Amino acid sequence: MKRSWREDELIERWTLLPDELALLSNRAGHTRLGFAVMVRFFAEEGRFPRDKGEVPAEVLRFVGEQVGVGSGPEAWLRYDWSGRSVKYHRSQVRGFFGFAEATAEEVVLVEGVVPAGWRFLVVREDDLGRGRVDRVGYEVCALRALRDALRRREV
Repeated sequence: MKRSWREDELIERWTLLPDELALLSNRAGHTRLGFAVMVRFFAEEGRFPRDKGEVPAEVLRFVGEQVGVGSGPEAWLRYDWSGRSVKYHRSQVRGFFGFAEATAEEVVLVEGVVPAGWRFLVVREDDLGRGRVDRVGYEVCALRALRDALRRREV
């Protein structure tokens, strides 16, 4: 996340869209700001902030003005970062953008497909410490494993 933003960049990247503002209707104060920042951060970065310090103060002020929480950085510090609320907020944001937690049917086979030396490229931890699979890297490994099995005439 870049640390310094010009006004035109803030407007382009951090302005809440009408459907995003609708998500804030039942939230107030620091919770309203925190949720709004999570929505725009996810839209911008494709992930959630790793910690509160990752979001620049000027972004917090800009988003705070939009949602009626004038003390952006101060309100952000009061936002519950580790409780059940933030987990629920993350779930709502993922759902809003069409993402969902993997189901048991979607869990991929890593053992026997991804060589040990490649695991750090294919399996990465998300913000909550869960392993996430890079699809392209996994598919390359799966094709290599299939090729090797065909050469050994195991398939």
